[in-house]
Amino acid sequence: MCVAIVAPYPDEEKKEVHKPLSLEILKACEKSNPAGGGIAHVTDNGVYFKKGLTSEEIFEIQKTLEPPYFIHFRIPTTGGADKRLCHPFPISKKASLALEGTCQAALMHNGHWGGWKTGLLNLLQGPMPPAPWSDTRAMAYVAAHFTTEILTLVDEKVAVLYKDGGYRFFVRGWELAEGHWFSYMNWKH
Repeated sequence: MCVAIVAPYPDEEKKEVHKPLSLEILKACEKSNPAGGGIAHVTDNGVYFKKGLTSEEIFEIQKTLEPPYFIHFRIPTTGGADKRLCHPFPISKKASLALEGTCQAALMHNGHWGGWKTGLLNLLQGPMPPAPWSDTRAMAYVAAHFTTEILTLVDEKVAVLYKDGGYRFFVRGWELAEGHWFSYMNWKH
């Protein structure tokens, strides 16, 4: 399974200070999920995402960020090891395959949405955006058409980062470690 990571706002009441993840942890995540990494964070123009990255690139980027931000390392369960299928995905009706850009909201997930092809085919009423496809790209595409509330029906660990700096988890089971929320702890082995 992939690993999705959320850097949350520090707890001001506890006077917490945000600490970026170490390069050692990011390399461990990449080693167990080697098909590429991605990161998303909030800017004045919306949610900026960049994917197809190495752990070293993510380490350098996240050192400059304030929470919240997302990090993801992928195992290619669907769609193959294509950098364009790394997460996070912009939630857009065009289902962009861009390696970087700005959007209103970005999505990442951990798991495998088994019914993604049927869900996507049921949605399509016009020309389909070009391949390649993965379950997460389909999830972002469907959410763009129906709002992110549709993600409550997907039994997977999904997180969405919104342009206002808010974020939401759609399935329980995320673990807090190193001041970050992790969808899966496979990188610890």
